[in-house]
Parts: sequence; C-alpha cells; structure tokens
Amino acid sequence: MSQNKGQTQKKGLSTALKNFFGVGDAGFVLMSNVETFYFMNFLTNVAAFSPAVAGVINSVFSIIDACLSWIYGGILNGTKAKKWGRYRSWLILTPWIVPFISSSPPSCPT
Repeated sequence: MSQNKGQTQKKGLSTALKNFFGVGDAGFVLMSNVETFYFMNFLTNVAAFSPAVAGVINSVFSIIDACLSWIYGGILNGTKAKKWGRYRSWLILTPWIVPFISSSPPSCPT
C-alpha cells in the first residue's frame, strides 16, 4: 500500500501570485522612500535644519516607528475580525482619520 493514500499534495504559489506580491512589496518600498525623501526635504529646506540634525530627527522617528509597529501588529492581531476581515477592516475604517490627526491647528492672526 502507498503511504501517500489519503494525503493531498501541497501546491506551490503560482507565478502570477508571486509577481503580485512582488509588485505590492515594490509599491510599499516606493511609498516609504518617497515619504522619507519628502520629510528630509522638508526638514532641510523648509524647516531649515542642518543635514546632520535632520538625519538625527529622521532616525529617531524611524526607530520610534519601528518600535510602535510591534504594538500596531499586536492590536491588529488581538482584535476580532469584522465584516470585511481582520486587516481589510482596519484599512477601510481608519485612513480617513489621518488627515485630521496630522493637520495642524489653524493659526491665530497677529
């Protein structure tokens, strides 16, 4: 008797799916690089920090973001999946909040 009887053989990922994940990863890297470059441009040209100070500011914020990513992941994995799934629900429900959090309060006329 064959020992493989009753066992299914695992299928690998298709080439199209591998390419799809690669395109998504490339898009994320592009988005992260644009964010970093614009932030550095803002710090050096608009806020007029020296390149060394701008590099330290960028490094500190990157380290804080890397540390908080573990917390974000714990929150996402610890919550109950909603109607659209666990991760897609967060992507549908929360991005609209970002402009309100990141916008500066109106300035007072002098």
